[in-house]
Amino acid sequence: MPALDALTLLRHHAEWKSAYDRTFPSASAAAERLPLVRVVMPVEEMMRGSDHADTRVAPEKDDILRFGVLSPDHKSHRTAVIEARLDISGRLYFYGGRAHGVHGMLYLVFKDLPSRIEATPFGLGALFCATAPPARETDPCLHPIAHLPDDLQCQWAQQSLWSDEWRARTAEYLSLYFCDDRLSDYFAPFGTGRPRRRDPDGIFSDTRNDDWRLWTIEARVPTAIDILSALEDGSLLGWAIATPHEHLLLDDVMCGNQPNVKAPVWMALKQHQHLKIEIADTENAEYRVTQFIRDHVLTGRGDTRC
Repeated sequence: MPALDALTLLRHHAEWKSAYDRTFPSASAAAERLPLVRVVMPVEEMMRGSDHADTRVAPEKDDILRFGVLSPDHKSHRTAVIEARLDISGRLYFYGGRAHGVHGMLYLVFKDLPSRIEATPFGLGALFCATAPPARETDPCLHPIAHLPDDLQCQWAQQSLWSDEWRARTAEYLSLYFCDDRLSDYFAPFGTGRPRRRDPDGIFSDTRNDDWRLWTIEARVPTAIDILSALEDGSLLGWAIATPHEHLLLDDVMCGNQPNVKAPVWMALKQHQHLKIEIADTENAEYRVTQFIRDHVLTGRGDTRC
């Protein structure tokens, strides 16, 4: 079971090299600009007060709005189980250039992070589907890898890990799998941007794999991230919240469930209004943030206005 590695695959398919070489300059530029996205405070769980909300949403909201901290402790029980199986300590998760609304209402888009980054060209949460089923029916499953014995999944994930120079590895990955003017496919919705090449294990050609999270780069850091510092040093590229969710959040924090909680970080974000990616409605949020990121990555410009 070979690792999901672009250069290894290229050595076995010399006929792909010309397309790879043509794409590499633009892919390298895109990789250098690729931001890292964290989506926080899941809406449904916060409103329901579910077990998931008790373990993640309440402390996450408090840490973010009061102290400006994105913490590796902000994770679901299933994510903690997966980390234990992979024998990795607590990580804070980001999508490379993508945003998924299922994870929350507040989108934070970072140019880079002040921490050592490890990455994989898939999300770890799509593994171990047979022995640790996903919490939601809509969560992806990485066929066929996710149904192999746990030890083989661990071995494959470790071999596919980008533990250094993740942006260089991203350029190689994009050059191979999104070659010949198809870099924009990386940002396509649902499963419409499926990678161009077949990988060794048949992940990308498996029709059951129809979710972009199965070929999107996932970056992870072992330390907390300070949102206020990111605002001050310019490493926060943008932030977003749909207007209805903004009203919901303000009602909850300022005069609803937690009337005594102050929200200095929210005030700081509002003071950086020029960084806000405008979103009028909740259904458009994920697409709008990804559109902003796509334009920034491919052209160096991103319009925060609707």
